[in-house]
Amino acid sequence: MKRVKDDFKKRKSELDEYFRFLSKLDKDMPTLHYSEMGVGYKYPVEAELQKILKANGFLLIYNLLESFCRNFIIEILTVIQGKKLTLKRLSDEAQKVWIAHKVYNFKNPQTSSAKLEKCFHDIATDIFSNTIIEFNEVVGRIETDEHYDAFGLSGSIDKRKIQALARMYGFNHITPPANEKAGQDLDHIKTVRNKLAHGRMTFAECGKDKTVKEMVDYKDNAIKYLEGVLLNIEAYIKNRKFKKV
Repeated sequence: MKRVKDDFKKRKSELDEYFRFLSKLDKDMPTLHYSEMGVGYKYPVEAELQKILKANGFLLIYNLLESFCRNFIIEILTVIQGKKLTLKRLSDEAQKVWIAHKVYNFKNPQTSSAKLEKCFHDIATDIFSNTIIEFNEVVGRIETDEHYDAFGLSGSIDKRKIQALARMYGFNHITPPANEKAGQDLDHIKTVRNKLAHGRMTFAECGKDKTVKEMVDYKDNAIKYLEGVLLNIEAYIKNRKFKKV
């Protein structure tokens, strides 16, 4: 879990740094002081720019959500592979994940019958020959192919999606009450982020009705919820819940 924790900690630090700066602008007529070639200058931070900076916080928070999910999926698949298990030794959830990845590339309705038959033959061969389960290919594609989205993560991360991923892999999808409550903000974060990313709302329009305190609360709640999810994933891996009982 070190990789997941280290990346989470790094992105949390980036968010905290950004919102500390944003909080400094939450004043009447904030002004940026700087020097160039030994000459001091002042730059007034106008209200319109403050709105844009507040709205940008949604993109940063969502970036944390999506990277967290991608990283924990890679971690789980890597840990499972490291245990050198055959399919029959995996939990029902882990078996379904493996099979889903096997057939993912054959979802295109244009796929020929011959390719489908080969896919199913390869799966059957792995099952009957007790082949050690591997996830090298899918992990490699997650890490290097930005268009590979076998999990439907892009633009869709909210509390419900994370809970669906938890059920898919078999770890506890319920966090402690305080974390659960904090997770309620994720749906709004996702919705606003998508509107910004797809040009359906300008940054100034988004930020005009948000206070800095509200944005800090969105950030804190997203982190709090993910910390609860992280504890559940750690317990899942520690107790090897991906194995048959």
